[in-house]
Amino acid sequence: MRYLKQFVAISASLVLLGQGTVATAATVSPEAVMRVNLSGTIDSLNPFTASNQAALNVLTLQYESLARSGPDGTNVPDLASDWTVDDTVWTYHLQPDLKWSDGEPLTSKDVIWTLNEILTNPALATQNGSFVDSIDTVSAPDADTVEIVTMTAQATNPAAGLMIVPEHIWSDIAEPDTYENTDSPVGSGPYVLESYERGGAAIMKANPEFWRGAPALDGVHFIVYKNTDAAIQALRTGELDLVGGMTTAQYDSLEGVDGITQNEALSTNYSNLSVNSGAADSSGNPIGNGSVTLQDPIVRQAMRQAIDQQMLVDRVLGGHGSIGAGIIPPGRPNWYWDDSSVVDPYSPDEANASLDAAGYTMGADGIRLGKDGNPIQIRMSYNAASTANSQSAEFLQSWFKGIGIGIIPQPTDWDQMSKDLAEGTYDTFINGWGVGIDPDYMLSINLCSARPATAGADSPAGEKWCDPEFDRLYLEQHSETDEEKRKVLVDQAIELQYTAAVAIILYYPNPLQAYRSDHVTNLTPYAGDIDYYWAYADAEPVASVDDKADSPARLLPVGIGGGVLVAALAIFLIVRRRKTAADRE
Repeated sequence: MRYLKQFVAISASLVLLGQGTVATAATVSPEAVMRVNLSGTIDSLNPFTASNQAALNVLTLQYESLARSGPDGTNVPDLASDWTVDDTVWTYHLQPDLKWSDGEPLTSKDVIWTLNEILTNPALATQNGSFVDSIDTVSAPDADTVEIVTMTAQATNPAAGLMIVPEHIWSDIAEPDTYENTDSPVGSGPYVLESYERGGAAIMKANPEFWRGAPALDGVHFIVYKNTDAAIQALRTGELDLVGGMTTAQYDSLEGVDGITQNEALSTNYSNLSVNSGAADSSGNPIGNGSVTLQDPIVRQAMRQAIDQQMLVDRVLGGHGSIGAGIIPPGRPNWYWDDSSVVDPYSPDEANASLDAAGYTMGADGIRLGKDGNPIQIRMSYNAASTANSQSAEFLQSWFKGIGIGIIPQPTDWDQMSKDLAEGTYDTFINGWGVGIDPDYMLSINLCSARPATAGADSPAGEKWCDPEFDRLYLEQHSETDEEKRKVLVDQAIELQYTAAVAIILYYPNPLQAYRSDHVTNLTPYAGDIDYYWAYADAEPVASVDDKADSPARLLPVGIGGGVLVAALAIFLIVRRRKTAADRE
């Protein structure tokens, strides 16, 4: 990978083999870039199939939409300068003189091509299927206008957040659903991918053709660290500019550190225990090898009632979070649901009583017997690199044993967990999601149709749960334009999922972040969150390169496989080839 436009001579190099970095004393790089700890795992950089938040952080910087959710949560212009809606007809007018990063014109043809590909190819609907499932027709009256006709009137803007790709590139790709999209991709956003190493860094460079003007930074580098502790240390040394996903102890340790500013926002995420209640494909055919015991909702509900959420908030989050029941976190107050008349209180005694009544006999070893007469032993997978996940797993194992359910801990990583999830070869796993300003997408991934077409196929469905009544409520809320009436329908859908106990909420973690305020500024928050599109897109360097010419160079990580490469007369930037420590969102 090449990062420096020119090498800077140095007199000596110190190789820190334990950390995989080269420390030098030299002038700074002529590039002004923001280096961000990659919070999560990049599952794919294909905009049609990617689903992890880490991947979307990269992709949304590369591909603009007709409209996107602005910093205050309302839809703002993106590729479209404005739009109107008349019942089922949405008309978008494109920004003038739009161009792709390769200089080619961006027109309504690109929008139409993208929409039609998603509409006609199910394999390309993994990420954006919910955006287009209500679309009847799309057309382009002229090069600067797009018209979308929906099947019924609907509350959500059908194009908001839908990433548009260049037709002149993607129409020549034989199998777009499997295309990796890492070889000099062409985009329309503020930054485009320059290089990517799986499990390593995603290096993005500024797009001079960006419709709002070239970004103030030369690039944004998303870098993987072994764990968040290593990322925090890199932030302290100036090797990183922004770190998110940190624990309370890590966050508190940065208080008062010169040049570092902390940021805490109200949670727009949730951490949950995903339960395999009987995984199946989109046709209803069973897949995987999930525990038959977990197909009983009484067992799942008892497990939920045995979880002391407040202790998790206090002990795992250090108080930086909250408890609750539904899949919409408190940082989305318009759609948050926590009905005390429905939500079961924390009570191991009641959980034990319900399992007794259901005929799950307690064995002499304190583990109940399943309906097959064998002790109940449930696998629980979690991302071992996440401190919060590891701590939560210990608590859960203890609490579930208290109600007679044995747990087999399976510490792993997201690569393996993603594979197991797709194939249905799991019982439970600690999961997490970031939730957008509108509830439609989070509801859509729980539709029966969101399950994978076949075992092992990509799917946004976190639990592969299916309930026709939930599907009905989803469709009703999707087309309801009265927000108060829609809220009732959304609440009913969330309550239905809560009752099924397939996505058991553990807590809502407040985002804990910190950044080098002596390096970058103007990090525009989105609902208080600065580890997001708007912060990356609007960020500016604090000082020019000339102002920093006498200061030491930052220690920059760049991927080099398994070892450290040192050149005596040049600065080589080394990215640690490490797995992520953050939860998937």
